Amino acid sequence: MSNQFFSGLSQNYLEILNDDEYYDITIEVGEDPSEDPNSKILKILVTTDQQELIDYIQKYLIENKSEWVVQYFELI
Repeated sequence: MSNQFFSGLSQNYLEILNDDEYYDITIEVGEDPSEDPNSKILKILVTTDQQELIDYIQKYLIENKSEWVVQYFELI
């Protein structure tokens, strides 16, 4: 991930920590060895509301994972 996202993501994290309504958020760290890395990228794309991240992931998938996109088109 490019450094351009760190400041925005850090700000979002700080907002979550300071929000009394969503105090029970869990952040999971680690990898599930059985999961395809491309599927993880796709899950991030689907769940994020950060337009910069959406644009970056879409460009990454098109430029670097186009064969995977064609093979698993039904997921997309």
